[in-house]
Amino acid sequence: MSRTYDTLSEQQQKKREVTMSSPSTVPEEWLRDLARIQEAVALNSRPSFLGRICRFRKGDYVVGQEKEEVPIGSRWVCVMGEAVHGLEKWTTVTTEDGSIKKVPERRVGKISEGYQPPPRATLGDMDKSQWKTGLNGKLEDPWKLVAYLPLLSLDGETVMTFTTATPTGLSRFWNLMERYAWIGRRHVGQYPVIELQVGGYDDKRFGWVKTPDFPIIFWVGRPDPARLLGHAGDGGDSDDGSEEGPPPWDIIPEECEDEQV
Repeated sequence: MSRTYDTLSEQQQKKREVTMSSPSTVPEEWLRDLARIQEAVALNSRPSFLGRICRFRKGDYVVGQEKEEVPIGSRWVCVMGEAVHGLEKWTTVTTEDGSIKKVPERRVGKISEGYQPPPRATLGDMDKSQWKTGLNGKLEDPWKLVAYLPLLSLDGETVMTFTTATPTGLSRFWNLMERYAWIGRRHVGQYPVIELQVGGYDDKRFGWVKTPDFPIIFWVGRPDPARLLGHAGDGGDSDDGSEEGPPPWDIIPEECEDEQV
């Protein structure tokens, strides 16, 4: 009798667990609660970037507000699992003390978690009469596609996050992602080591336009997450908007948007 009771109890417990974790009918109000929470998170969460922000400017890789140059040809482990993409807008605001700074608003998430940016129309700012005119003379959407890729030095002592929001930079970023997705099948459990290089193309109007380039040199085991945690959020210039504008402008010349060349 006791054995029968135990068996029934286990079955009932399993049924209860299934019922609690996977209800067959979800009330609409629950779904609305989840949607509201998801929207609040999207509006208020700030991505935790690793190390200082690295940008490609005028053919150089630079980090931080000091624009310290990162050597061309230096090699870095791409922390692909932490790569982020999405949409980003920077707004000029006046603080209580009267100073002016750029404040970011982001809708970004990890590529490894399958994040998809929201439809552009859902973000507002659709009145083009309120858009600024870019250096190329055309109206500029305040919301821009953006990507962030954490990089770890081979000795494991330095972490920085490369970011780009221009068509040339984004195309190189996604090209690297594509190579990782395909070649990485032969290197399961490893991350690529890239070399920071400068590529480019010849434009009939502006001559040679420099672009970032990330050739994969070899592959290494994934770094210990604990080593990365110590660098999370320590790149203050990435989030407070204290630099001169939205990061980055990584094409040459400045007045040219490379999707038009």
